Amino acid sequence: MAGQTHLRLLPPGPEEDRLRCSWITVQDGRVLAGPRHEELASAAASIDTDQVILYVPTLDVFLTRVKLPAGRRSQLQHALPYALEESLTEDVDALHCALGARQEDGSHTAAVVRHRTLRGWLEELAKAGIAPRAMYPDVMLLPRVAGGWSIACLENRLHVRTGADEGFVCEAAMLPRLLEKALARQDAPQQLHTFGCSDTELDILRSLLPADCEFVSHAVAADTTLINLIAEQPQGPGSSLNLLQNEYAP
Repeated sequence: MAGQTHLRLLPPGPEEDRLRCSWITVQDGRVLAGPRHEELASAAASIDTDQVILYVPTLDVFLTRVKLPAGRRSQLQHALPYALEESLTEDVDALHCALGARQEDGSHTAAVVRHRTLRGWLEELAKAGIAPRAMYPDVMLLPRVAGGWSIACLENRLHVRTGADEGFVCEAAMLPRLLEKALARQDAPQQLHTFGCSDTELDILRSLLPADCEFVSHAVAADTTLINLIAEQPQGPGSSLNLLQNEYAP
């Protein structure tokens, strides 16, 4: 079967010892198979394991921006962990730092994940016979909006994509604080595309964002999950923040 499979590792539930996932195969924005939700080993039997784009829980990934000196990309990747050191609470040697694109203000986007977490994902995928071509935080499943943001109020959490390589995941109670942080380092959105948000959630968002921000609401089915939203992006996640860099590059 032609097409590209977008495979999302689901955050583990209480007392779960097996990785569960959801996946969908698309081509040019057309769904060829899925979405399906099952254990990783079962998913591997149903997909082309050579054409997998992987999405991992954003809850396990720190997304940020960082100022770096001028240089070649290899030099920037080497400097990245030390530039981030002051904003991290763990030893940089225990962390994998991935470099994203240069922004208009001269900074770069970046992602940080624990080595042991990343290796654990890759080991489980290898057992299932899957070698992903790229790996992104799962907030990148939301559509990228030029000059705007997108938010999905699904799965009892809020997934907010604030740029090509930026976003966060939170409970509703944390939304004001995290939106404030995002607005401190980014321009306010001209548009906000929402997926599955209730009237109450929309009212909260309107109270937190500038009055001239246009809201575009998208109706979703009751069983919609985050993986469905990749079908809104014919060109894929539209992110440069592939976690498979340096020693983890395919």
